[in-house]
Amino acid sequence: ENSEVCECGKKRGRIEARRTDAKSEKTPSIGRNTRSAARGEKGEQLFKWILSRRQFTSEAIDKVIEGWHSIWRRHRQRIDEFEEFWMKQGKSWDDLMTVKDPEVVISNFLAQQGRSKSSDANTNACRTAIGMLFRIQGFQEKEISGFALKQMMKKPQYATRKKRKEEPIYKLDILLRYIQGKFGYIEQLSEQEHMGCEISSIMAFATFRLTEIHRAKATKNEDCSWQLYISVQKGDDYDLSVTFRPVSNQQICPITWIASWFARRSTSDQTKPLWWRVS
Repeated sequence: ENSEVCECGKKRGRIEARRTDAKSEKTPSIGRNTRSAARGEKGEQLFKWILSRRQFTSEAIDKVIEGWHSIWRRHRQRIDEFEEFWMKQGKSWDDLMTVKDPEVVISNFLAQQGRSKSSDANTNACRTAIGMLFRIQGFQEKEISGFALKQMMKKPQYATRKKRKEEPIYKLDILLRYIQGKFGYIEQLSEQEHMGCEISSIMAFATFRLTEIHRAKATKNEDCSWQLYISVQKGDDYDLSVTFRPVSNQQICPITWIASWFARRSTSDQTKPLWWRVS
């Protein structure tokens, strides 16, 4: 009987030990979340304090923060790192409002981050968050991001730059076969059908977006090639011209379709945008 009691006691002991281990395994994650929230607390307080000094109401401040959605957690943690750096310099929050050259402050902070072996991604995030901190004070971007800071940011930005991979155009053969099939009765096509085939032929031979082709203008050159003028409004705005020349298969050739489209236009419409005839 005593042996049975001992066995039961051992079993209970093992069960209680497992329960204790399970609790101890769960506890660190809670601690991590608490530390993560605490790490950005000073940063959020500083951000709100600066806006309040500019007479923003608490409701307006909350709306500003809501605009960043989930990314705000990252911003406030980086601002928290800056706040710690600033206070270690013997400065106060009030001193931050008297800064005349934010580029120097940000550069010195990032240099300190470099000494502490901060990752390139963290350096970029810090630059963004602290730049934002000075923008809400009223500084212009050109006052924040000067030549020296841009030079300093070249390495971390290059290291974290995403590499663009070639994206194959799927079903291109189906598209070209469709255009080729329509060529047999090109004169009978409606304006919408003709425009669709022409745009498709251009997109098949050039990497333009549909909106860019819609804004395009075209002129015919003396060697029977066609010049397409595109205004690219994505990223850095710029104008681009592309020359289309004849290909062996006239049925899918862009200049065949462009020439056919222009043949439908009156003389007075020749210099107008490419899709002028579309009602």
